[in-house]
Parts: sequence; C-alpha cells; structure tokens
Amino acid sequence: MEDPASKAAEFLKEIAAAQSPAELEQIRIKLLGRNGAITALMRGLGQLPAEQRREAGATLNTLRDEVTAALEEAGDRLRRAALANRLAENFARMKQNGVAIDDKPPAEVMTALRTAADASIADWLAKAGPDAKDVFEGYRAKRQ
Repeated sequence: MEDPASKAAEFLKEIAAAQSPAELEQIRIKLLGRNGAITALMRGLGQLPAEQRREAGATLNTLRDEVTAALEEAGDRLRRAALANRLAENFARMKQNGVAIDDKPPAEVMTALRTAADASIADWLAKAGPDAKDVFEGYRAKRQ
C-alpha cells in the first residue's frame, strides 16, 4: 500500500490551489469520490495483514478527515471571495448608473437600525439557544 502520509501534502496543496467551487468539487471527487484516490487506499486495507490494517486504517481516517476539513475551508474561502466579488461588481454597476452609495451612514441612522433590530435579535436568540448567543456575541464584539 502506498504511504498515505506522503500524499497528504500533495492533496492539501491541490485543494488550496483551487480557484473555483467547480474546480474544488472536481478535486473532492478525485480524492474522496467512488473511484477517488483516498477511497482506493481505503479499499486496499483489506489486502493488508491484520496487524498492519489497524494502523493503516487510522492513518487513512486521519488523512480523510484532514482532506475533508481542507475542502470545507477552501469552499468557505471561495464562497467568501465570490460574494466579495459580486458585491464589488454590484457597487460598481450602481455607481455607473448614478446611484449614490453612502458606505458610512450617519451614527443616528446606525443607531436607529440597531434599535429596530433589537427585538428581532432578542427573539431569535431566545429560540436559537446558548450556542447561538455565543456566536452572535462574538460577531458583535468583532463589529464594534
């Protein structure tokens, strides 16, 4: 069986280099799909002697988990980049069409918006539970 650890860096580098969600999906299929590289290594476990199978299986599970985490992280990165690009394009198009964009609204406007949102936020936090409250408070702390 080929050493999975030697392939890990190659797999992770390929994931990090993905430039689009479609490209990332092709990499996911290539690595974890039905005929993927990691899937093939997993299938090869049955050919190993019993004493080697447990260690090799643990190594492959770790590799699969690392690759899955890297795919999720790269997917998040690509989605954020696509959103930022779309936002920039929309702003440019609106400016081109003569729409005035105030990206620094007056403090009283922001206060009014926050006040208007307070009841909805409190209702959502009550329904969502303590984990959501922690996430929201972390978000709010970063924004201030």
